[in-house]
Amino acid sequence: MRADTGLHTGRLKYDDAVDLFSQIVDFQPGSCREANLLASNEGKRASCRNAENAIFRYSKWPTQAITYRLGKDTIYALRNQAAQRLGPKFDLKRFHLLFIKQGTIPPAYFGEELLGSLER
Repeated sequence: MRADTGLHTGRLKYDDAVDLFSQIVDFQPGSCREANLLASNEGKRASCRNAENAIFRYSKWPTQAITYRLGKDTIYALRNQAAQRLGPKFDLKRFHLLFIKQGTIPPAYFGEELLGSLER
């Protein structure tokens, strides 16, 4: 998210965002622009390719990273709420099947209905 917002606010240059992604996400120190580092380290090369793809996507689709993360957190919160309500009767597979059946509607709109369906 630092890279996404940094790119779009002009506080982070593209190449610096690629380096940051590689360093933070893949724990690969160094810059993706250091030829001698890349030549001797396959892990860093792979990390830089992955980082380049991610940062390209972020640069073309503002807020993609943060909205993905917020959606993920919402789904986990709903799942945890269902597990707490149902206790030992909670069935992860059933939760996911009912969740997916909702389609592309945001979970905030169907969360209570989903929890009710799980309880029935």
